[in-house]
Amino acid sequence: MLHSNFEGRRKLYRVNTLHPIASDLTSIARKITVIDAIVNRVVENLPGLKQFWIRGDLAQGIPVGGINCILIGEQLDVEYIAGLSGKMNKIVGKKVNIQAL
Repeated sequence: MLHSNFEGRRKLYRVNTLHPIASDLTSIARKITVIDAIVNRVVENLPGLKQFWIRGDLAQGIPVGGINCILIGEQLDVEYIAGLSGKMNKIVGKKVNIQAL
């Protein structure tokens, strides 16, 4: 499934595009990295955050142009969250809608 080679001391991996599930692996990796970037950025600066939910098509594994998130917590900084949406758009390259409850 993977090809690897060394670049100096680093071992680099890439998907074998001839493998039957190569496109599925690529899709999964993209979804994971987008969600991880969002969660890490949000959790980093919201101490009152109790739950973080991804909802809509992306939560079902369907590729979409936007990401919808719900934050649940106590005394969440609504101004920070509003500004976070714009920053997240740049990081993940998709429209990010964040709703705080």
